[in-house]
Amino acid sequence: MSSLPPPQAPQPQAPVSPRRGRSQGMLIGGLAAAALVAGGVTYLATRGDDAATAPTTVPVVSTAPTTVPVTLPPTTVTEPPTTLETTIPETTPATVVIPDDATELGYGVYVPAIANVEVEGSDPYTFTNTDNDEILILQALNRDAGEDPNVLLQEYIDTFDADYTFIGYNPSVVGDGGHMGFPNIRLATVLYQIYQSDPEIENLIGIVYVVVRDDGLSIVGDGFGPPGESALGDEAYRTMVGSLSNAPSVGDTAEWFPAESVLPSTVHGTAALPFASQRELALAPGYEVVDQSSSMIVASNGSDSLSVTRVAGVVTFDDALVAARDTLAQGRSVSSVADFAIDGEDQALPEQVARWSGADPDGTPTTGGVTVRFDATNQTALVVVIAHRTGQWDANAEGIMQSSVLWQLAEII
Repeated sequence: MSSLPPPQAPQPQAPVSPRRGRSQGMLIGGLAAAALVAGGVTYLATRGDDAATAPTTVPVVSTAPTTVPVTLPPTTVTEPPTTLETTIPETTPATVVIPDDATELGYGVYVPAIANVEVEGSDPYTFTNTDNDEILILQALNRDAGEDPNVLLQEYIDTFDADYTFIGYNPSVVGDGGHMGFPNIRLATVLYQIYQSDPEIENLIGIVYVVVRDDGLSIVGDGFGPPGESALGDEAYRTMVGSLSNAPSVGDTAEWFPAESVLPSTVHGTAALPFASQRELALAPGYEVVDQSSSMIVASNGSDSLSVTRVAGVVTFDDALVAARDTLAQGRSVSSVADFAIDGEDQALPEQVARWSGADPDGTPTTGGVTVRFDATNQTALVVVIAHRTGQWDANAEGIMQSSVLWQLAEII
């Protein structure tokens, strides 16, 4: 058995950038990828092969496809359990011990041994599930009590943000105390997408998360891998969180910093939306803002464009569809619009998409997609129009741009 280290005075630590080899994905605990679950918040994101790759174009056939080329990632969200299902031994700083076969992350925090999971490195540790190729990177840190979790999230993001051609981020989700049923534990997460230059490979979705104790002792996690899989499993995640809750004190506790959602800063181009929103429009390399008003913004790379328009006063989804058609027709002639349809992904607000074709004012034939997202509570809608002036476009780049505005969006102010 491994004995615990003695209590230490708070000495805030910075996260260490993990080893990034082949395409890897990251997961929090063991829930299915593409689901944010408070026990093993899971997400996937591959890293490693596209750091310095320039964007490419995706050839398309002359006949317009029947589906919109840009779709949002899945967003299944499961609320965290209110009680801890796994039994974790009652412990005190004087009696806590770590199982012989467990991996100690530091400070008495550990991950239990799991069949078919290999562990490499030390501080941070990399957990690889050999059955499903899922990878989870974990690190224990001693931070200031009462720190804003967004500070640690941003510090970790800064360790890899500049390594890739293009990344898009969602605003953080920060919880209060009570994660997994422990009053002294809180969870904060940030979703991201890493651009893939290979048109045959979808963008990779990942999550950075911090599990924080009220005296500052924290776990930083970064998970990625194939969708629908997990690296550790729910029980191991719960055991890990329980060990964080029960580990020896590292100093005085403090009140939680107020929970606040923050959009991470990034070296990659973004543009503020001209209306009230926590989101910013991620700008793929080569794109710049070419037009905007108080309710609309347009970014273009010269041959392709993406616009985001906020429409107020829409009472029903049918009203939102009418607004989408009207928005599409502004500044261009539209010859055909396919029937709007649900794109198959479960989003927080109702959404439909359609293909369209027409021509720009200079007569250049254009094709593209239009997406409408409707907020019945606020009687508002967002309309995203993608337009292509040539037979080639980079669907992965457009996907991150559109997702930066719409992915998991639960309210249109």
